Amino acid sequence: MKKLKILALSYDFRPKLGGVATFASEILLALHESQQAEITLITAAAAVSPTNKAPQEVDADCLPFPVTRVRVPQSAYRAIPMFARRISKEVLRDRPDLILCFLWMPDGVAAYLNQIGSRFGSGKIPYFVVAHGVEILESGFNLRKKIRRSFSLIKKAVLRNAEQVFAVSRFTAEKLKSECDMNPSQIAILHGGGECSGFFSGEKDGD
Repeated sequence: MKKLKILALSYDFRPKLGGVATFASEILLALHESQQAEITLITAAAAVSPTNKAPQEVDADCLPFPVTRVRVPQSAYRAIPMFARRISKEVLRDRPDLILCFLWMPDGVAAYLNQIGSRFGSGKIPYFVVAHGVEILESGFNLRKKIRRSFSLIKKAVLRNAEQVFAVSRFTAEKLKSECDMNPSQIAILHGGGECSGFFSGEKDGD
């Protein structure tokens, strides 16, 4: 059975601590262990690790799939061009079946730009986005949230053009429909303890 080639993007990843970093790590490890997927990961190069482990140590000790760490600014917005360039290189080299983004910014935006600029026409690579409630909510509570709100049209374009959006909760799924005007059929709920079989539509043929 042919393995599904997944190019994963996660701006936050171990050894950095946090919900997204842990979620991405566990999902990718489970997908790898399913023996149905071939994973390649693009993530940011962590400068300092809260776990006192260098990123290279984490990659070598804990991750059974290739990891490319991209040196990016400490800003999700400014990381977009670097991620987009790296995606282009991976697409040309390995031609993945899909791109899996664990954040809409910068991961999803970079995948969206890659799709727009694709020279493969109908062969454009589909991308999937994991959506977290805090990303979808809009407010002007502080300067950072005001800046993020200014990107709302881009966020909607990224999410609507995704092959599918994985909401981490029912709350997030409802917000995707109300805040981003998304079609319910485009949304699937994937909790933190998700079953990896949900990523696969069924048996793949051997070609």
